Amino acid sequence: MGALIEWSGWRDSNPRPHAPEACALARLRHTPTRGSLGASTRPGGQREIPPIPEKPDRCTRAHSPFHRGPVLGNTKPMKRSPSRPVYVIPNLLTSAALFSGLCSLIMASHGEYIRACYLILLAAVLDGLDGPVARWTRTSSSFGLQFDSLADVVSFGVAPAFLMYTKLHAIDEAISLPNWAPRMAIGVSTLYAITGAIRLARFNVQVEDEEKTHFTGLPIPAAAGTVISTFLVIEVYQLPDRASLHRAIMVLMVVLSYLMVSTIPFPSLKGIHRRTRRSFRMLVTVVFAIWLMIMFHQHIPAFAFLGFLGYLIYSLTTAIRTKRRLASFSPGEILTPVPLDGKDEDQK
Repeated sequence: MGALIEWSGWRDSNPRPHAPEACALARLRHTPTRGSLGASTRPGGQREIPPIPEKPDRCTRAHSPFHRGPVLGNTKPMKRSPSRPVYVIPNLLTSAALFSGLCSLIMASHGEYIRACYLILLAAVLDGLDGPVARWTRTSSSFGLQFDSLADVVSFGVAPAFLMYTKLHAIDEAISLPNWAPRMAIGVSTLYAITGAIRLARFNVQVEDEEKTHFTGLPIPAAAGTVISTFLVIEVYQLPDRASLHRAIMVLMVVLSYLMVSTIPFPSLKGIHRRTRRSFRMLVTVVFAIWLMIMFHQHIPAFAFLGFLGYLIYSLTTAIRTKRRLASFSPGEILTPVPLDGKDEDQK
């Protein structure tokens, strides 16, 4: 009995070491000394019972890379992080959108305005794909966010502004206009490009706090799409008095510049989940729109114009309706809480 008490006290004062030290001590304790069978005697004459050694094969198996379960301590093998080459896919889409914007600048400088407009629309399609692809493949990163914003500045900020300036400059050369007309074209074009860059910079700063169901301010791809689709409708359908209509686009660009830096909420497709009825309706709408564009491809400018104009009207009417609904509540109105048991306090 005393030996057992002594054994338990010795174990409390000598805690069990970690897995690597336990393996070494287990091998040493398993080897008997000369003249004894593994037992020793203390100076007082009391016999010491040796601890039960651990099996060497368990220690070896615990630290083997082929062993999956822990035996001694935290011996779980480290998992290798899988390589993720799909990071390239969303960045390739962003690079393609940037390439389309740069080609649009080149086409506009050579007077190919319609081709330049189609290239900007292609950049808008590619820009709309890189975000969902990054979210679906779980490859979203801070690098991709910054790269996408820089590409948007060129494709949807600089390219439409340069396109409108070159077109108005060509009109001014063909028709004698006052001296303030070229200055106005330069001022409106630079205003549009600067406000678009400010819109993207604010998005990058507020990307963590921004709600997923809406954007704060008009997205710059929607602003560029509105300008380009209006330009295409005027040029493709050969509307009368095109010079005056092109100058009216400058007024539209001023309005869009204000909407980009405003705090008006605009709907976003990020809040639509894949397994909801709303997402199914959106999928049917997109498929129907693609089918219409394929069947009536000669009217793509009209479809684009109606789509961007409808987005603007829907967003503004929704924002006005929401503001009126919030204004209908008085500031001092207090909502009385309903008890959990469904009974009022006066009835108790």
